[in-house]
Amino acid sequence: MENLAPVAVCTYSRINHLKQTIEALQKNTLAKQTELYIFSDAPRIGDEEIVRKVREYIRTVDGFKKVHIVERQTNGIIENLYGAIEQLLNIHGKIIFLEDDNVTSNYFLKFMNESLNHYQDDKRILTISGYMLDVKEIHEGKDDVFLQRIFSAWGFATWKDRKIIEIGNKTDFICLLKGKYKIANKIFKYNPPMFKALSNIKRMPNKVNPLDYKISAYQFLFDKYTLYPKQSFVKNIGADGSGVHAKVTNIWDVELNESNLSDIKLAENVEYNERYEKLISERAMSFRKSLNYTMRKIFNYVWVFFHIIFCKKDK
Repeated sequence: MENLAPVAVCTYSRINHLKQTIEALQKNTLAKQTELYIFSDAPRIGDEEIVRKVREYIRTVDGFKKVHIVERQTNGIIENLYGAIEQLLNIHGKIIFLEDDNVTSNYFLKFMNESLNHYQDDKRILTISGYMLDVKEIHEGKDDVFLQRIFSAWGFATWKDRKIIEIGNKTDFICLLKGKYKIANKIFKYNPPMFKALSNIKRMPNKVNPLDYKISAYQFLFDKYTLYPKQSFVKNIGADGSGVHAKVTNIWDVELNESNLSDIKLAENVEYNERYEKLISERAMSFRKSLNYTMRKIFNYVWVFFHIIFCKKDK
């Protein structure tokens, strides 16, 4: 396979997670033909020693066509993330992105590159996800790939002309929902935490900047999609309390797809499946069943709709 997408891995201080992520990538069938970029965020006060160890480790990484190391001089998780994506899109026109806790199947790079090539001209598709929750009905379904409006950042790919950095820089998604209450209701139905986050993005843009929610909202608003495999090529190992946002849970655990893709069909006219979106939402929200959560969910619904109605768009 020619003209492979480069891989970006952003990391900070979780050296043990990073090692597992890199070691899994090294086992990929296309690793030796792939350029790897590792972006190391600068240390906050007190983290100098662990970041030094991370940087010592990444300088030893091999097993790829070429390894590029970017060591940030100032700390900033968003700047590191956005900077990595923008740099590679500008150089290569496409990117495969991994967080430092994303362990991949041996065929992850093959799936992502084949999908990037196959769906490059399908402008409905903004992103390609390597991660997919284990959902029995979807595993047993006839579709090997399908479209969803919810975006996952746990191992994704995109093209420069999809302009996801421009989407990431937007803050007025909550205002864009004004007068589009059916869409707002669907966002709330399928991902209640995202509904609240969109309001917080508008009110506190320098503190709340989740790219996954922004891309998801954009896809709901403008009929764009993320392409998913029916079985995951990525496993997230960061839900152990070590990450910035991750709580300890096994809800996201999956069995990796180790298929060599010979039996996977990339459909010409891949379709959005609303039933799948409902099943994924039910699976993802299955641990949020308490009365306290239900009451907060109702309060947030009213609170966010108030902000939609009275929102003022960015100039």
